Amino acid sequence: MSQSPFVQKAENSTGEDFELPSAGLHQATLISLIDLGTQRDTYAGKTNEYRKIFVCWELATEFDSQGKPFVVGQEYTWSLKGDKALWRQMIENWRGRKFAENEEFDPVVLLNQPCNITLVAGETKAAKKKYVKVTSVARLMPNQMARPTVNPAFCWHFSTWGDPKIDPPIPEYCPPVYGDTVLDTIKQANEWRELCHQHGIQPHGNGQQAQQPAAQQPVQQPLPMAPAQPAPAPAAHPYPANYAPPQWNAAPAPAPQPA
Repeated sequence: MSQSPFVQKAENSTGEDFELPSAGLHQATLISLIDLGTQRDTYAGKTNEYRKIFVCWELATEFDSQGKPFVVGQEYTWSLKGDKALWRQMIENWRGRKFAENEEFDPVVLLNQPCNITLVAGETKAAKKKYVKVTSVARLMPNQMARPTVNPAFCWHFSTWGDPKIDPPIPEYCPPVYGDTVLDTIKQANEWRELCHQHGIQPHGNGQQAQQPAAQQPVQQPLPMAPAQPAPAPAAHPYPANYAPPQWNAAPAPAPQPA
């Protein structure tokens, strides 16, 4: 009896696992901040919408099989509201100080900042895919020196992008977001769908990763940062050239006292 041409063999592994760094403590530098927009999360049959941000760190002393430094990424719900917000906890732990009530914070000041991160290894239940997760971030120890990075710093926000027919220039070094590329995740956001609607095109269209005409290029100027040893490469960001962020770990100015 001849075998049907539709017969396939089941395999537990898809062969698409990425190289991963080892779990544990690593010196690293934050090299990208990417606005993922408002994403829909479904848990226990209930769907909620949250604004998300994706952060990438370049490891200082661990490299893949091609000799490139590992880059790890972590998605956060972009919120400083309440002590339980993981984004808030990460920043407070890193700078060693809690947020004051109504304190404003611009995460762009985190670009090119060195730190120590803790990675924990895991495996997805269904696909059995291995991953590492950033569980904590802390400042460098007194005897540690900031190290130069290989990958350029990158910052992207929805407010800087006006043409959904052109894909945002997400760096190739960015790891996936729960199995999806950063670009695909951006295209699932409410803001991307609205942008497509404004231009009369279908969301998730065939955007091309191409250079924009000069008139449409997002503003990308060097970000003034505190000097490192050695100095890091300038960051690409949407702020004007004279933008000078405050010291990211400085205490807020005291409120003026009534006369």
